[in-house]
Amino acid sequence: MATRIRTQFNGKPTSKRKVVLVVGEEKNRSEWKKGKVVRQVKGKDGVVSGVVLLHKGHTIERPLQLVCPLEIRCTTQIEQRKNEEKQTVENERKKRGAAIEASKKIRELAENEDAD
Repeated sequence: MATRIRTQFNGKPTSKRKVVLVVGEEKNRSEWKKGKVVRQVKGKDGVVSGVVLLHKGHTIERPLQLVCPLEIRCTTQIEQRKNEEKQTVENERKKRGAAIEASKKIRELAENEDAD
């Protein structure tokens, strides 16, 4: 008997720009094709029935049953989140007490030199 390959499909259509595995004949999932969703294909009833994928520069059209979504985000989304996190960290950061005291002493010395 042929072995049955089960995929982790939750029934929700994959959104645009997501990375997915294209289910193949091989048992080993590492040999399956990987692609990025370009657009969704809707049937006459308006329900998403398949997707168009970009794989190594070529477009492939596959039904949802032969697509297994991966939990990978595009790098642009990751970079945007990192930039947002850096901005919030920079805004929240406070000066050390020693740095505040040093800047006060420098100002006082500069004022004393200007007065002389």
